[in-house]
Amino acid sequence: MPFILERDEKIKQTVYPIGTFVILDTGEKGLISEGGSIEKNRQPKVLLLKEKKSGQVFSSTVVDLNQRDPETGKYLRIIKSTHHASEFGTQPAKCLMEMEHM
Repeated sequence: MPFILERDEKIKQTVYPIGTFVILDTGEKGLISEGGSIEKNRQPKVLLLKEKKSGQVFSSTVVDLNQRDPETGKYLRIIKSTHHASEFGTQPAKCLMEMEHM
């Protein structure tokens, strides 16, 4: 679950803890691998997760949620929802350890 911090009534910024499982608006599943920064107005980085035919989850690539479409300026990926590890069939530590060997 993200922490929502309010600086004033107009500005809401969200910080997702490392290890939070997410689903992006693209339908991709992932894991927060690097937190964002409220001070720098930065979005987190997400380790995308893929599923093998056996149903086993594995790490694939890291994407930066700060990436924007050059024509529209809109973010290419946005976090749609957060989830518990049991819904993904794996544990955050296992995925993050796999990421170190990529």
